[in-house]
Amino acid sequence: MATRPIDAPHEPPGWQVEDQCPQCGAPCLLEETDRLLVCPYCKTRLHLSAPDFFEYCLPPRGSLSETEILQVPYWRFRGLTFSRGPEGVHCGIVDTSLAALHHTFLRPSLGLKAQVLRLRFAKAGTGVKFLRPDLPMETALQRIQGQQDLVARVTAAGPICDQAFVGETMSVIYVPHVFRRDSLYDAVLERPLHCDRAGELQELLAHGERQVGKVSFLSALCPDCGWDLEAERESTILLCRNCDSAWDAVHGAFQRRPFRLAQGKEGDLYLPFWRFRADIQGIDLRCGPDPGRFVNLSHAAQQRKDGNEACWWIPAFKVRPDLFLKVARRMTVFQPEEPLQAHLGGASLHPVTLPAAEAQEALRFLVLQFAAPRSPALPGPKEMDIKTLDFQLVFLPFVQTGSEVIQEKARLGIHRNALQYGRKL
Repeated sequence: MATRPIDAPHEPPGWQVEDQCPQCGAPCLLEETDRLLVCPYCKTRLHLSAPDFFEYCLPPRGSLSETEILQVPYWRFRGLTFSRGPEGVHCGIVDTSLAALHHTFLRPSLGLKAQVLRLRFAKAGTGVKFLRPDLPMETALQRIQGQQDLVARVTAAGPICDQAFVGETMSVIYVPHVFRRDSLYDAVLERPLHCDRAGELQELLAHGERQVGKVSFLSALCPDCGWDLEAERESTILLCRNCDSAWDAVHGAFQRRPFRLAQGKEGDLYLPFWRFRADIQGIDLRCGPDPGRFVNLSHAAQQRKDGNEACWWIPAFKVRPDLFLKVARRMTVFQPEEPLQAHLGGASLHPVTLPAAEAQEALRFLVLQFAAPRSPALPGPKEMDIKTLDFQLVFLPFVQTGSEVIQEKARLGIHRNALQYGRKL
C-alpha cells in the first residue's frame, strides 16, 4: 500500500494501457485515467466505459510457453481519502492494491510490476483462464478503509469517527501465472510461488472462471445533433458546442446532464463545479440569533442576496485533497451569483474529471469544515443526515495568469500545476 503525501510531485507516474483501435486496429497507448481513446491513425474518438469496473491484465514473459495461463485477480484502488478526528478533517491520497483470492501463497499486492509494465484490457482468449475474485469489491473497500483507519489514527492522534473516499478508481488487474514442474510460477517475474500444500494448488486450478472483456466503446458524437463531442482524455462529461449539451456515459449509453456557464471575460479559463442544494439535518446551518454557535459560516453562505437558499459548491475536477476542500469552502462562502447561461460559445473549459456522485461523498466533510473546532458537540456520521435535493454542473470563469488561475471576486487562486497534477489522480 502506498499513501501519497499531499505535497507529491506535480506529475504522478501514470499506469499505461496498451490497446488497439476498434476501428482500424492500430496500436494505441492510454493512461490508466484516460476515458477517451483517440486513434493516432484514423482519428477515431471513442469514450470508454465499463458496467462496474475496468479489468486489465499484465503481459507474461515471452520465455513462458505453457499452453494455459491462469490470470490471478488483484483489486487496484486509487483515490482521495478524507477522515475526521479529534483535531478536525485530515486528508490524503491512497494508491494501493490487494489480492482478490483467499490463498496465502499468493503475493498480497501487485508491488511495483504494474508501474513498470504496460497493462492491457482483459480479453478472453484460447488457453487463458481468468479466475473469478472471491473477495467482493465491497469487502475490499472495507479492508482498504481499515488500513487507512490505522494511518489516520496515527495522523489524527486519536480515534477516527468518520471517513470517506472521494473520486476513487476501483479496477481489477490480472497477473498471469503458469504451472511448471508441479509448481506455480508468476509469469511476470518468472519466479515460483512457495506453497506448502498441493491441495491449495488444486483448489486454485478448480476456481471459478470470470467472463471478461466488457469494455464499451461509445463514439464521441452528440446523440442529439451528431456533432463531435468535446472532451479531454480524462473527461467524465462530454460537451457539444453545436447544440450546447453535456453528456455522461451511464450503463453503456450517453445521458444528457444539465449545465450552466457563468459570464466571464475573453481569455478566461472556466473551471467546473457541482452546485448542490441539500437538506442537512443534525447540524444547524441556518441564520438565527447566534449563527456562529455551531458554524463559522458567513452570512453570505447562509442566505443569498436574492433570497434563495444557499448552495454547496464542490469542484468537479480533481486536485490534491487539502486544496479540494479549500476550494470547496471558499466557493461555498462566496456563493457565486453571476448570471448563468446554457451557451458554451468559444469558452476555454477545464475538463470535468469528478462525477457528481463522487463529489457528493465530500459534501459532509465540507459541512464539517465550517464547524468550529471548539464546538462542544459535533454530529457523527450517523447523526448528520444529508439529502441531496438537486445538483447542477456550473462552469465559473478564472483569470489566467502565468502560474495561476484566479477567481477575482472570490479571491481564490489555484496553481496551474495543481490542476495538471489532479488530472492524473
